[in-house]
Amino acid sequence: MINKTKLAKEFIEANTVNGISKFSKKKLGELLTHKHPDLFHTAEVARNFVRLATNASGDKNRKGIQSVTEWNGFKLPKPEKNDASRFIVSQNRIGIIGDIHFPYYDKVALDLAVKY
Repeated sequence: MINKTKLAKEFIEANTVNGISKFSKKKLGELLTHKHPDLFHTAEVARNFVRLATNASGDKNRKGIQSVTEWNGFKLPKPEKNDASRFIVSQNRIGIIGDIHFPYYDKVALDLAVKY
C-alpha cells in the first residue's frame, strides 16, 4: 500500500530549492492531484496530505510547544484563545507583524522581521 504522506513529502522535496518550496501548499495539492489522480481524488485531499507532510495541519498534530519564546530579551507569551487583555509595550518603537501563526512560525523569518 502506498503511503500518501510519504509520497507528498517526496513530491514537496522535488519541488523545493534551497529549502524553499517553489509553490504554495494549495498549488502543490493541485499538482499532486494532476500527477496522481488515482490516489488523490481532489486537490483539497492532496493539499491535506501536503499539510501533513510539512507538519502544518493544526494543533492536534503538534507536540512539545513551548509556552514562551524569546529573542534577545524580547519575550512573547503563548497566546490564549479569547484573551482580549491589553499588552503593555515598554519600548519606544513598536511594529506590527500580522499573521505569524504564533506559536507555529518560522523563527528565522520572525527574527529578521523583529531585527528590522
